[in-house]
Amino acid sequence: MTDRYFLEYPLPKKFTKEELELIGVLKEVGRKVGHIFEIQVDGDKPGANFYPSDATKGELEEAAAKDPLILNPYTVVKRKENGDLYAVFYHEEYKDILKEISDLALKASKLAKNDSFKKYLEVVAAGFLTGDYENIERYWVGVGNESFFHVMTGPLGSYADRLFSIKKAYNFNFTCTSSDESYNPSNYIE
Repeated sequence: MTDRYFLEYPLPKKFTKEELELIGVLKEVGRKVGHIFEIQVDGDKPGANFYPSDATKGELEEAAAKDPLILNPYTVVKRKENGDLYAVFYHEEYKDILKEISDLALKASKLAKNDSFKKYLEVVAAGFLTGDYENIERYWVGVGNESFFHVMTGPLGSYADRLFSIKKAYNFNFTCTSSDESYNPSNYIE
């Protein structure tokens, strides 16, 4: 993921050295999540890279009748040598990069000053390794606006799956919110 994904905003606050370090770690998390997103949606196929490019909608529906994981929002569908379709959970398919993201999220949690944000980053780190994305979302919804920093990440939107609108693509959104404005701090790292 390149910096082209980060918009420019005027710097409304002078960040401390610790906040800049935290922002730098979170920016790296965003780059790595963006890498998975690019793998998932690269190309102009209706099924993106969630399904084999030669699989038809009917074939996928037939396979899903035998194996419901085929249409699970958090799986990639692959084809065996014999032609059969099977599902692989995201946390297994992207295991190596998810481990890197998890490590970075834990590093960020140690830098976070706000307890709820710290806990959220720990939940993200665990969820990326185990595939418990719903727990990440539940915790994020429960945290609300308790922290100046806000991160929403994981497989979130199903817009890239134009076959079934089921598979969720990895996303990353990082903002800071104060009482009078919201902005993206990712551009302020030199």
